[in-house]
Amino acid sequence: SAAIWRDRVFAGSYSKRFFAFDAATGAILWQFKANGPISGSPTVIAGRVYFATLKGTTYGLDAVSGKELWSYPDGRYSPVVADATRLYLVGNARIYGLDERRAATTRTLSAVSAMRKLRAAGFNRLRVVGTRPLAIRLGKGRARARRNVCHIALFGAEVNVARGAAVLHKLCIR
Repeated sequence: SAAIWRDRVFAGSYSKRFFAFDAATGAILWQFKANGPISGSPTVIAGRVYFATLKGTTYGLDAVSGKELWSYPDGRYSPVVADATRLYLVGNARIYGLDERRAATTRTLSAVSAMRKLRAAGFNRLRVVGTRPLAIRLGKGRARARRNVCHIALFGAEVNVARGAAVLHKLCIR
């Protein structure tokens, strides 16, 4: 799906091209050639547009000019969520906290680290149910709730999801 910012619509394609369109006329304002097919929604934050390719590269572009500001050698689908100081990037079974201006890694959280912290917090029944993005089932039984914490999807009873989210959130904001 597309992202909208000011008077622009942003969308990627399987032809390895990322486009900025005029929202009123549909005219192409600029296009950027990426290293692979683009799947997933772009994200626009503070005049920068982020997207990832199926080849596993995440790009940060100037939303006005289309100029590449940086790229990072991991990520797929919907690339980022953000807080006041960092971007959180979904990789293959990893989550990266990035310094947005440089795309320098400030925090990496692996599936093993997440599972270890959840076990230390008293979760005895854990199962990874997906790695793109990382998804962990807390407890047994059917998944009744889901919460994204730095793009780790947690499944299980609502009380478990809330407690597990609090544990992992501390890791993600360091």
